Amino acid sequence: METFFDFRKKLYGGVWEIESDMPYRCISEVPFDIANTELLELPFRICHGKKQRDLVYLYGDISIEFWSQNIYNLLSKYGDVSPYLYPIHINGVDDVYYFVHNLPEVKFINRNVYIPNTNYEREIRCFLLQDNLPPLFCLDNSRCFIISPEIKTAMIKAKLTNISFEPVYGVSSMEEYYQLQKEDKLRRPKE
Repeated sequence: METFFDFRKKLYGGVWEIESDMPYRCISEVPFDIANTELLELPFRICHGKKQRDLVYLYGDISIEFWSQNIYNLLSKYGDVSPYLYPIHINGVDDVYYFVHNLPEVKFINRNVYIPNTNYEREIRCFLLQDNLPPLFCLDNSRCFIISPEIKTAMIKAKLTNISFEPVYGVSSMEEYYQLQKEDKLRRPKE
């Protein structure tokens, strides 16, 4: 079992929330590629909050995040992230933010699996390891953005704002996962 981290926003009051005239469901349904850039021209505006942070949210759906140039620069040191991070324009803001889309996915093997004989305690999240994992990827059909411990350390050192980390574990096979289940090693660590 190898440790990775889901990095996500901390929920602080007053952080920028942005919106556009196009609903997010329309934006998310369009596959992005180099030839399809019209959505990158779509202007956003700050509609709530006064605090600029490295992660800002879509107004009305804080699960949709936009990442700052600081995050882009840091992740770029570990590999090419340009196919997955698309610059957006926020009216009245000089800094660039990025929309995250089309990340490589890995198999999420225990979404919402509960530990037997507990009060609805969920297992720690696990995925199947694969060769040549990119520096940034997601668990299939989720908004879980996964990074290595090395990138987590670099993010902390860079003092990126509004970010928290949650461990996620890569296993080499379903057999390893079942063995960890059998040995009761999939409980969340006590905080």
